[in-house]
Amino acid sequence: MEERIVEFLKDRGICLGKDIYSALGEDSFLIWRTCKRSRIIIMKSIAKRYLRLDRKVPGLARLSPAPQREFLTYTVLGLNKAEVEMRAYELREEIERISKYKMKLAKKISVKALEESDDTVREKSVFIIGGDVPLIMAHSDPRPERSLGKMVAGSDLDIVVIHENDLDIKAIKKLESVLLDLKYSLLSQPMKKEELDFLIKSMTDVKRQLEFTNFEDKVACKILNEAEFLAGNKEIYVKIRKMINDYRVKEKIEELEEKGRRYRKRTEKILLETENPDRELLLKTFTTTMEFSEIF
Repeated sequence: MEERIVEFLKDRGICLGKDIYSALGEDSFLIWRTCKRSRIIIMKSIAKRYLRLDRKVPGLARLSPAPQREFLTYTVLGLNKAEVEMRAYELREEIERISKYKMKLAKKISVKALEESDDTVREKSVFIIGGDVPLIMAHSDPRPERSLGKMVAGSDLDIVVIHENDLDIKAIKKLESVLLDLKYSLLSQPMKKEELDFLIKSMTDVKRQLEFTNFEDKVACKILNEAEFLAGNKEIYVKIRKMINDYRVKEKIEELEEKGRRYRKRTEKILLETENPDRELLLKTFTTTMEFSEIF
């Protein structure tokens, strides 16, 4: 396997993990492990690893992107260190450009949703975004959208709308309808389909989730902690940021992230040293098939 990869790199030059995977047609795990073990192949990942909460993992914490996604999308490989470093720099710029584009699109969607909703929604709600986009890790690799199975352009747009407790239920229902229409409009684009995931919740919900009691609360807090403002009443956003500090959410997230780092280090060591890891181990530790977004 190593000889085939080296020959490909000699012929092709520097490339991403997904290029080797497409060219060789071999299992992505075997390619990843061969490259990691090699003393000839130079690898450079530009991924920013961040916390992903996962019910199937001891302690609930692992890091994203998973090794498979990190290798295929965010890792540059080659035989010349200087060339690998240069391509990695270019890839980092590309990821930043994609993230900025998706952030701009998310803001445009949020503003449009406010324009088509009742005036009270603008006064009593805030739109924020979590996930890959604010972390500047958005990618555009095609993947299937979950509800309809259509292929979409990489990272989804995780938008959360938080409203004051006294916002009228009819206004909330109308907002939900508007966002659903926008979701399916994005999926109907002829060229570049984007996936919008959204959630609408109240300040009461936020306060309860900040107690950090169960899995859903922790996911919600993680999103609130990483989220950036999109549109709406910014005073609500400022209030939420203060609540996050008051409840020491950042410190709790950092503790979980450290657990995730230890889990990643331990499981990667097992994957590199185990000749034939079973399917369950691969699903838990290497592949991205279990990596579905959950927003609460």
